[in-house]
Amino acid sequence: MSSVNKKTIGIDLGTSNSSLSYDINDGNGRQVLSIPQFTQKDLVAEQKTLPSVLYIPQPGEVDKNNLPWQSEATSYIFGEWARSRSLETPMRTVLSAKSWLCHPFVDKKEKILPWQSDLPEKVSPFDVSVFLIRYLREAFSFATKETIDQTNSQTVVTVHA
Repeated sequence: MSSVNKKTIGIDLGTSNSSLSYDINDGNGRQVLSIPQFTQKDLVAEQKTLPSVLYIPQPGEVDKNNLPWQSEATSYIFGEWARSRSLETPMRTVLSAKSWLCHPFVDKKEKILPWQSDLPEKVSPFDVSVFLIRYLREAFSFATKETIDQTNSQTVVTVHA
């Protein structure tokens, strides 16, 4: 397959919000995809941006089966509800994980987040970013009913400073 016919998948990995776009290179242009996410406890809705906020739910706190897919990325909650939970339970929430990747005195793969939390299991800044990208990959597959495949697509990830 020629690279001209390849689909282009765009992931904007933002510190505050992330988004997902898609172009099948047929001359009709780029399409911004909606991303399913928890907007309230046990309520999933599609939105054009996904807050880049990770929430670590307590066991049994939320039914993760409400998402249209199940994967390692769904062990955590991303999105609007995660952001709103950060106000009530900041010690279970990771904000600005991407900023930690740039911190000169932090091991990017050390499990330090949520910062200053006493949770027994923490996550690394690197892992949060990986989980976020996996979440966006699952959202793409759900929206398009296709998988991301190197033979028929190219992925462009923008990571702003």
